[in-house]
Amino acid sequence: MELQRDLHAAELTNSDRTYFEGILADRTHHVADAIALLEKALSDLKARDTHRAAIALRALASDHFEAGRYGDSAGAYAALLKSYRNQFPSGDLQGFSDNLHTYELLRGAPAQLIAGSISFTVSPAATRSAIPMFP
Repeated sequence: MELQRDLHAAELTNSDRTYFEGILADRTHHVADAIALLEKALSDLKARDTHRAAIALRALASDHFEAGRYGDSAGAYAALLKSYRNQFPSGDLQGFSDNLHTYELLRGAPAQLIAGSISFTVSPAATRSAIPMFP
């Protein structure tokens, strides 16, 4: 991947490298790597770069959810709403609040899984408003 190659070649501080590697891991759905890297970078980011701290915390909230760590996800959303509100548009804040309340209900629950023995394919169908819908 070109971005990954460029990241390895870039002259960055250890903290910045950890942050960008964590964001890249998040965007490529390497959840466990993203969590480890972003948690490692977060304390330094909080001290020196509020915007990057907010981006990292948002990614962590999502990654914790994907990993079935609902309490950690709720905690990350709570921190976003408490300390980083000004970094996001108001529409995002409502989503953060909704997620916080949902994941609080799942706190302590085992990871939610969907399993089945029959394979199937879901094809998106465009609606008149061009929002993909699933039949």
